[in-house]
Amino acid sequence: MLQWMPGAGEPETCIWNDIRDGMFISRVLNPDTGDTRELPAPANAGIWVMDLEGGEPELLVSLAEIAAIPWPQGDLSRAKHYFNVLICNPGGTRFLFLHRWRFPGRDFQTRLVTCAMDGTDIRVVDDSGHTSHLIWKDDETILAWSRPHGQP
Repeated sequence: MLQWMPGAGEPETCIWNDIRDGMFISRVLNPDTGDTRELPAPANAGIWVMDLEGGEPELLVSLAEIAAIPWPQGDLSRAKHYFNVLICNPGGTRFLFLHRWRFPGRDFQTRLVTCAMDGTDIRVVDDSGHTSHLIWKDDETILAWSRPHGQP
């Protein structure tokens, strides 16, 4: 997802995910100057933190770790898993993200997960399979659309 990079040494810089030669990368652009650069994406799937000035990446939450959390409505071991929508709370102490999965020939399902900024204290907030359209209200309150399991 495209986002501005305040405090990255370049005040009018944005970053987004892309693919080059079949590999995931991030592109950094200063729209005022047209200067661009690429950042490598880690080989292991998950949520990573990286010093945007050239530091080493660090895995915070692995996709395998989240996919292994039991889902009350069924077995997820044969689903294709991915993350979407990562949002930090206003105080910068936690972030939320969507864990999505899809079985062949079926629509994706979603659960809302949150954790501390260092990847610890992982909490599944909503495992209905239908979480969407979400935002932090304050450091402890999340507003999200959901549908209880079994409801149309």
